[in-house]
Amino acid sequence: MPEIEPIIDVAREVLVGRSPLGREDTFLFDHSMRVMRVAERLSGCREVRAWRLDRFALSVAALFHQAATVRLEEERRTSTVYAAATMSAEDVKQYSANWSSSRRSSATRTTPPATSRSPRSSPTPTASTISAPWASGGT
Repeated sequence: MPEIEPIIDVAREVLVGRSPLGREDTFLFDHSMRVMRVAERLSGCREVRAWRLDRFALSVAALFHQAATVRLEEERRTSTVYAAATMSAEDVKQYSANWSSSRRSSATRTTPPATSRSPRSSPTPTASTISAPWASGGT
């Protein structure tokens, strides 16, 4: 069987990244090493040996089975949804106030003429009649 150590070094380079706090994050690499050890143990069982698996290929597959997760994690960290999810409460309030202000100003410019309503119907709230408490400085 070929040497697995150089492959483990490559896996370490691929799977070890930085946490959001800037620390080294070895979770995926450690997990993949555990999966590789389990796969090696299972491939040594009598019942599994009968299948004549390529044990080296099995070890390499176990090491890299989480490689796509690295890319997905990088995409998640750079996405606007992730950015919004990690905003502070104050940032959310400011963003919401700015967004609702721009919506209100565009709503007042494009408000259709009033129509007659039946006595039982209630007026539909619009962006100009709804305001967030923090937009006016209140809590």
